[in-house]
Amino acid sequence: MFNLTTNEDFKQELEYDEILGFPIYGWSIKKNHPVYKPKIGVSKQRPNYKVAGKKWKAVLLERWIQRSVLGGDDTKLDDFDGIFHESIIMKRFLSS
Repeated sequence: MFNLTTNEDFKQELEYDEILGFPIYGWSIKKNHPVYKPKIGVSKQRPNYKVAGKKWKAVLLERWIQRSVLGGDDTKLDDFDGIFHESIIMKRFLSS
């Protein structure tokens, strides 16, 4: 089942769209589009690239490219949900 926003947590920013510069408060249930304004009843679960809506796919692709440059793990693009593995974060930290 879906993990949906409630009246207690719907104002919590769950992600950030680096391309458009907006916080994401969840994803629409039917099409997995990012929701840029607080709303009750949207999914709190990040969709992976395979099922993501167009705008979230663009963010995921950008993150995937960054991740690949840093020597990412073997997660396939279709399965990538935008979260970097700890080892990738550490590589990024050490290279800066």
